[in-house]
Amino acid sequence: AEPPAAAPIAQMPAPVRAVTPVAGVTPVTPVTPVTPVTGVDEAIALVLEVLETCRDPFAVERAIDGIARFGAEARSAQATLSPVAKRARQLLERPPAARLRIALAATAAGWATGQRVDAVLARHFPPQASPHRPDIGFNGVFAARNDDVLAVVRAGRAAPMLSLPSDARGTVQPSDLVERLQACGAEGLAPGPNDLALALMRLGAEGRADARARLRPGSEAERAVAYALGAPLRPETTAGPWVAAWAARAPHEPDEDIVRLAGRPLAGAGTPARLSLVVGRESSGPYAWCVPKTEVTPAPHAENALFPSSAFHLPRAHGFHSVNACGETAEDIGWGSLVWPAHMEPFFANAIAAMDTDQKLSDHPCLAFLEPLFRPGTSCGPMAQSMLGYYLASSDRSVTAMAVEAVAALAADGRLAADALAERTWPFLETGTLPLSRWVRAFREIAAVSPDHAAFVRRVMAGLLRFAPDAMPRDLGAMLELLFELQSAGGTGIRDSGARTCLGQVRGSGKAATHARKLLALDAR
Repeated sequence: AEPPAAAPIAQMPAPVRAVTPVAGVTPVTPVTPVTPVTGVDEAIALVLEVLETCRDPFAVERAIDGIARFGAEARSAQATLSPVAKRARQLLERPPAARLRIALAATAAGWATGQRVDAVLARHFPPQASPHRPDIGFNGVFAARNDDVLAVVRAGRAAPMLSLPSDARGTVQPSDLVERLQACGAEGLAPGPNDLALALMRLGAEGRADARARLRPGSEAERAVAYALGAPLRPETTAGPWVAAWAARAPHEPDEDIVRLAGRPLAGAGTPARLSLVVGRESSGPYAWCVPKTEVTPAPHAENALFPSSAFHLPRAHGFHSVNACGETAEDIGWGSLVWPAHMEPFFANAIAAMDTDQKLSDHPCLAFLEPLFRPGTSCGPMAQSMLGYYLASSDRSVTAMAVEAVAALAADGRLAADALAERTWPFLETGTLPLSRWVRAFREIAAVSPDHAAFVRRVMAGLLRFAPDAMPRDLGAMLELLFELQSAGGTGIRDSGARTCLGQVRGSGKAATHARKLLALDAR
């Protein structure tokens, strides 16, 4: 049979355009390379560092790559791994909250003792101790990939880790992946299946044709890479690499061959995931709260856990406060943000499910959901926009402050439109369960950044004036007061017809009615 024509390549978001820096705006991280460690001592030092704090996912990836490159040399040269073994044992005996850190400890122990990660975990965490086992969601992906790395070390070989991000975008550049595959081949090593799958999930868009021309696929794994790079090949027999290759190549296009390998239609595994957000309201007595739920088609199934691209859509056992694939701590979430950097909407959908807007914490884990928006090239689609609108209403000031910074940065470089933010924020505001004053405070902070940001906020707030006459919030006056200030400073009136209709329906003599009349009186030309 003739091979199928090349399917469309999944494109990375457009690079962040160059803009004049705006005072008060947190800058987007430049596209800087991720530099591998260069020797045994540095590899050991970095592993010890991330065992103490694994908040930076790029440092974690460099540490595991250091083991891949220098782990065997450290053991054969009898370099001292005793500090690594000792600290790993301490963490395994007194497990920290971050499952990622537990998986790191198991990896470090496996490096020092020559064991598999899963064997270390089984000894310290039998099934009845499952709350501490890092085998849920992406911590399981992390542990499995690390087992691939340790297998190379146990064989006394050295090769670069396939899935090490190439730069601050979190992607693996195609040329880097081909070079790493060639390095593995030169050592007589087959690519680790989990390492390869994660590398494909991270595959960047630039230079795919050139990389494909340099690749001479001789194995099924290499043909899966070629397929991800656009070669007209048909998926073969091993599900893992082909599902990941589909996720890199054309995740918005259904593929029956990939579905066959996955065993059933799974969202994100040959079947594009369709995400829709439903924002509801629940109440008990005088109390009411907002309940956002992301509906996924196909419906989540336990087998979503088999593939990284579908693990974002694991079934949620406990609804609003359920454990999700990205984890519960900032460390876990931060690493999860590097799983599929070119396709972040499922990650941001998890961010919405994880947020409790009435929760105040000393170090809120949901901050890690916002951090990818400051990386170059991260797209800001509907789920990201909804997340931002929701997070702006958090009672935790650290969350709202970072959400304000994210909105300001995205607006400054053209990745976030005011109309889109208003549209995606409205369902949360409409429930009437969150104080409008939280959004007003956030909008005031964004508007203070620059005149362009003030204009952006004017458009957002005008887009939110969609209240029915019998559903005007009691604290609407503060919002209209800010809007009047910004409109007056900008020398223009309200042009939005829906907003003008809403303003015309505000009755009474209070602050809201007073400023509604003032806004309508402004020249709207």
